[in-house]
Amino acid sequence: MTVVGIGADGWAGLPEAARAELAAAQVLIGAGRQLDLLPPRCAG
Repeated sequence: MTVVGIGADGWAGLPEAARAELAAAQVLIGAGRQLDLLPPRCAG
């Protein structure tokens, strides 16, 4: 399990390592407003 916090700046504010983890994740859990900040390739 990997925990990634995402702020109001969304995807652009994440370090590359966090982006890679999110892009590779099979399951994403979070509030809708945070999940909406992710690009479509992070469908989980």
